[in-house]
Amino acid sequence: MDTRMPVKLFVFDLGDVLFHWSATTTTSIPAKTLHAILKSDFWLEFDCGRITQQQCYEQAGRQFSYSSGEIQEAFAQARASLQPNIDMVASIQALRRACRGTVQICAMSNVSKEDYLFMEPTIHKWDVFDRIFTSGHAGMRKPDSSFYRHVLRETKLQPQEVVFIDDKLENVLAAQSLGIRAFVFSETEMVIDILRRIRDDPVERGYRFLSANASADNLHSITDSGVVVPDNFAKLLIQDTIPSCRYIVPQWDKKRTWNFFDGTPVLVPGKVFPDDLDTTSLALTVIPPAEDLAHSLLDEMLLYVHEDGRLQTYFDWDRPRVDEIVSANVLTCFYRYGRGRQLAQTLEMIRDVLVDRSYESGTRYYPHADCCLYFIARLLNSSNEPEVRGKLERVLRERVAERVGREGGAIELAMRIINCCEFGISCRGDVSALLQLQEEDGGWPASWMYRYGSTGVQLGNRGVTTAMAIKALSSL
Repeated sequence: MDTRMPVKLFVFDLGDVLFHWSATTTTSIPAKTLHAILKSDFWLEFDCGRITQQQCYEQAGRQFSYSSGEIQEAFAQARASLQPNIDMVASIQALRRACRGTVQICAMSNVSKEDYLFMEPTIHKWDVFDRIFTSGHAGMRKPDSSFYRHVLRETKLQPQEVVFIDDKLENVLAAQSLGIRAFVFSETEMVIDILRRIRDDPVERGYRFLSANASADNLHSITDSGVVVPDNFAKLLIQDTIPSCRYIVPQWDKKRTWNFFDGTPVLVPGKVFPDDLDTTSLALTVIPPAEDLAHSLLDEMLLYVHEDGRLQTYFDWDRPRVDEIVSANVLTCFYRYGRGRQLAQTLEMIRDVLVDRSYESGTRYYPHADCCLYFIARLLNSSNEPEVRGKLERVLRERVAERVGREGGAIELAMRIINCCEFGISCRGDVSALLQLQEEDGGWPASWMYRYGSTGVQLGNRGVTTAMAIKALSSL
């Protein structure tokens, strides 16, 4: 299931989008002739800086039977007629304020160096653009794909992360052919409405929340008593939920196994806590290390399998804790590496959990049914092996359908919607409930996803919940 990528860049044309101008002058040159000159081959060369302005006017004079001086005067009057599209400029300024630095706003225009110099003072007064790409400076122009690729390279973005506004259909089609979200500017109000809908879209608002808070290192988990808990599992799960998300990218560094806590353990006697199979298996699937290390870790995990198929949670025999969903997550990792059949008894155990509905009261570390079903669905999606589909698919679909319409926090609703979308199950009421929980800053509340096994202290993470909500709403 692909998750929609966020908008990270808005690109606007200048002429006829942010500026209006008139081709009617006091010279003898008709407006239609000026428009014809603008479409000529020599003007395209001028736009790209391959010929000088004087050479361009001289060629225009020869082709259209006017003196180069009169053509120069006509274009001087056309430049003087330039008027900003105040409503569009105001809309872009509002967009910049709403996005709070989480997106770039650029201009991309077919305009010569000389003509751009005339526009530049007005553009700078607006203070809306991070960068301005002109054909005169780039040596290429729209609709050539090379110009669009140049902008993508310079901004280091994927086409799907870009929104492009231009008044010419050929330029919009060229952008769309590369995968850019492109719109034709036909009237100001229509484009303002498009920008408003993108700005206010719940998924886009969620992405902006992640971007703003990740850069501030503000996506830590929190307990039900308000204690902040920096943890690796949440960071990995955000990356697993939205693979295209580059806000949080945990690294292996010198790790062999992973610890739930990122740094000093919190609310743990002695501040010592062993590494665990749950976090390590998630790291193995989200940021795969070298093959030899990965398989060495899988070999080590096999030492912690109990006879009933459940796996021990910690790499520590002095803490003999087991959890069915931890076991499911480890099994997911084994299937990702083509070794799932080594844990056949674990698969049987997971099926039994579904059949007898023992997940409904949660597990040792995962307190809610929808969360349990989400990770079992993740296991199902990790492999096309017939034994996985045969043992889990039908009964999991039935159990997911049973959850529709139940009460739940934001994380439960998001995971439920993702599960329903996987099976084509309608859940409109749950979608409505999730949308109502989105907060003013664009994120969703933490709600409780996992808990300390010994004390029952519950933990949630706004970053994880928001990532799950983004995935859920993108799946509809």
